[in-house]
Amino acid sequence: MSVYPGFIGPTNNLASPSVDSEETRNWFLELSAPGTGKAPAWLAPVPGLEPFVVLNDGPVRALFSQDGRCFAVGATGFYEINSTHTASLLGTVALDGRPATICSNGSAGHQLFITSGGFGYTFDLITNLLTPITDPNFPNPCTMGCFIDGYFLALQGQSNTFFWSSLEDGTTWSGLDVAQLSQSSDYILSMFPVYGQLWLLGSKTGVVWADIGGSRNFAPNPG
Repeated sequence: MSVYPGFIGPTNNLASPSVDSEETRNWFLELSAPGTGKAPAWLAPVPGLEPFVVLNDGPVRALFSQDGRCFAVGATGFYEINSTHTASLLGTVALDGRPATICSNGSAGHQLFITSGGFGYTFDLITNLLTPITDPNFPNPCTMGCFIDGYFLALQGQSNTFFWSSLEDGTTWSGLDVAQLSQSSDYILSMFPVYGQLWLLGSKTGVVWADIGGSRNFAPNPG
């Protein structure tokens, strides 16, 4: 630094690049003051994290962990992440360049529900078998899924409609177990459970639904 004054320093991009256009990447400036170091500052490397495991397929499009097991979707591969820093390929899923989703019904159904590439899949946590959902009542395309109150929910793409599975069974879907938003006209882009309620977010509005039981199951939350 004493040989090249001003060579080490922070990022300083001015409107006029002819005056100063410094950019520091993957390093940060650490001052030696108030001590009496050999130089007033130095560039320290950025602390990073070592990858736990690198999947053969990429990029990672979904990650889910529960009860000591971890699963991931990388490109078209569905993997279980092992504690030995390895990944076991369990099957393949469709690919559309969008994120995938993974959710579970836990010990009541021993299933994972995976959505990827517009299709749905179930993974049996006991037999370790990945199976495409072939029920004709399953929405197509399905853009994402979630789990609430014992039901898997599937969001139909380019619509304001979502479906729910049979109780604790992601392989069976009824054409009657469907709901369509009437509070707004925009498409549902995302859905997720929050404290037992179903949040549905659209391109313009967001609404909250809840499991009311009975024949309707899900309905808008009046609160």
